[in-house]
Amino acid sequence: MNGQPVGGTFGPIEQAGPGTYTADWAPATSGRHVVSADGAATEVYVQKGYDLGLVCFTLPEYLRLPG
Repeated sequence: MNGQPVGGTFGPIEQAGPGTYTADWAPATSGRHVVSADGAATEVYVQKGYDLGLVCFTLPEYLRLPG
């Protein structure tokens, strides 16, 4: 991912159907990542989420909450 060693945890990959795969992923870093399986790839952008109980949200990159 991002040309760097994989960071975070990546669970077992399971084939859910033809051309469809699932896996649990907890990235260790924010930013753009490329996730691929069986020759197909997609780019995702990971941001830190803030859990407020009923809702989880992200902030623009230029804003940060303390802590």
